Amino acid sequence: MKKIFVFLLLSLISSIGWGQTMNAKPADMSRFLSSKCYVVLDVDPFSEFNAVIDDYMKQFWKLTSYEIIDAKKFANLRTHPEHSFMFISLAEITQSKTSLFATKTLLFKNKMSSQFTVLNVSMGDKSGNIQKMPEIICIPLAYYYEENDDDDFEEPEYAHRLGAILKSISFLVNEKMSNPNLNIEKVMDSYNSEIKNYELWFLSSDLPGNLQSSEAISKIYPYKVRIVTQEEIENAIKSNLKNIAILHKIGPEEYPLKDVYCFKTLISCEDGKPLYFDYHMISKSKPDVFLMDDFKKIGK
Repeated sequence: MKKIFVFLLLSLISSIGWGQTMNAKPADMSRFLSSKCYVVLDVDPFSEFNAVIDDYMKQFWKLTSYEIIDAKKFANLRTHPEHSFMFISLAEITQSKTSLFATKTLLFKNKMSSQFTVLNVSMGDKSGNIQKMPEIICIPLAYYYEENDDDDFEEPEYAHRLGAILKSISFLVNEKMSNPNLNIEKVMDSYNSEIKNYELWFLSSDLPGNLQSSEAISKIYPYKVRIVTQEEIENAIKSNLKNIAILHKIGPEEYPLKDVYCFKTLISCEDGKPLYFDYHMISKSKPDVFLMDDFKKIGK
């Protein structure tokens, strides 16, 4: 899978969490809501994004008018500040092994680097420089792995969750308009207490081997949990089911990546409200799943 867009350096590990890089000014946000959003198809014709985005925009996008375009048209239009754009880019987070947040410290040689497929919503800029485009919101979709000829890895699956992500964009933009000084982390913390009112839906692959049934989970988390399929998750999002939350997990899955994190966000199927966010370094004792520790945190 090849991407034509620039790498965005995310300065903090939390920025890859959930909309943390909403750096647009109030005037940019107002321009966005009155703009036409151009949705840029991925240059990979077989990408999950391209397969579902037209259908999902029709169902879930209520913020602005929109049009789906290709990368060539994007290059011509992005110099217009009155237009907004939704596009896939690659984000890179680099941190020192000695300090999780020392991403701007260039003195360390023991650097780790991880790349992600990211969904950006940004305003145009006269320069045409993507990095100067005012960013309305940026939400990571999956880890990215540069394939070699001998590799047999596919893009991690996220299409069944993309409708909920579009809902989350709308939810967070509306929150930002109501509160220009919005801190996403604090907003999500304020919603943590609501989780107990939701039935949590997980794929079996989202959970550790000793938590593969609702009965096993109930021993540490006494509220409603259900193990479902991707199709059931997709249908729940399309049906706007109330009091159902699904997991958006970003992990390396089968990719041969080392020293990386698993990011976990619980999202309301009905309105895209982000209810919980956390991350952990993947290890033998903490695999690429929603951990027992996560259930204990949300069950308090």
